[in-house]
Amino acid sequence: MGDHVIAVCPSTSQGLQDYSQNLYAELGERVGAFRMLCNHDYTYADENPKATTIYGSGAVTDVRLTISQLRRFEPDVVHSQSTNLGLLCTLLVCKLVFGFELVLTPHSSKSHFERPLYERFQVQIYNRCDGIIWHTEQDRQRMVDAGVTVPQAVIDHGSYDFYTDYRTEMTQSAARSELGLDADEYVFLFFGYLRRDKRLELLLEAFAQLDEAQLSDATLLIAGKSIEDDLTSRYLDIVEQYGIAEHVETHIGFVENDEVPVYFKAADTLVTPYDTISESGVVHIGFAFGLPVIATEVEGFAETFEHGTNGLLIPPDNRSELTAALEHAITNRAEMSQMGAQNRKRAQEEGWEEIARETVEFYESL
Repeated sequence: MGDHVIAVCPSTSQGLQDYSQNLYAELGERVGAFRMLCNHDYTYADENPKATTIYGSGAVTDVRLTISQLRRFEPDVVHSQSTNLGLLCTLLVCKLVFGFELVLTPHSSKSHFERPLYERFQVQIYNRCDGIIWHTEQDRQRMVDAGVTVPQAVIDHGSYDFYTDYRTEMTQSAARSELGLDADEYVFLFFGYLRRDKRLELLLEAFAQLDEAQLSDATLLIAGKSIEDDLTSRYLDIVEQYGIAEHVETHIGFVENDEVPVYFKAADTLVTPYDTISESGVVHIGFAFGLPVIATEVEGFAETFEHGTNGLLIPPDNRSELTAALEHAITNRAEMSQMGAQNRKRAQEEGWEEIARETVEFYESL
């Protein structure tokens, strides 16, 4: 089983595209024949000869082209990185017609968005797949408890070390100069899509509670695209409300791959005060650039982080503890830098070869 594999990645999310590109570059070397079906905006389409861009022209066209590709390629396994309800229903019907095994990697057992119809039928959909791949044991156990009975595997996420290949000559000093940041200040980075569950509001409030001396030496660098139009103005209002505008640098909008190193090389510590998470591509980028991380002790972070080794774990939704962690980072720079070095080492050791091998073994076990 698994000699012919089709990977389905219709998402425009850069994180999902990064994950898919790294996994399937290795996976394509381990199966007899391989194709990837992806969005017209797939970042790596030009450098991936096995990628076929079909998604993004409308739901009806997406369904028609998906069926056409499945009929033409005759896969043994279809591996979807998408939990789009319409696409999953299409794949489930095609599974009955064409006889392939359907494997799903949802990336999180909880949705980041309001999806009442999907959440209502989530267990039933998963039980009609042939296998589910998670990145954390907590996700797998949550679905077992919810009634999912199909085979489920826990396979690590993998490193985003490839981001360090962009702008390799850039130093921290040069990165800060490009962003207009002071060379000597302590820079906290909040990076990635701005969503309510990522709790940037809490971080802004905690940052504003730093005492005057620490605040004068610190900058909060925010970079990423807002999911909701009103979030940007809301966050900027909080900055003005707390009077911290001179200590907050915002770059709102999508960050191209070759610009990612500018932000991570400029930073001293990455901060991810999320409410819920299974795995975070942003954290894997931070590890690749040797940054320590201040993260909330929730789900995936609690399972894969070690407090004092990878950074600082704090209780979720706790402004005072988050402020204390920020203070600790500023006053214990050598300690934080050592944690960052540990993260860099971990990123170098987390190869996609092993993840691809485990993925193929899961296909073969179905």
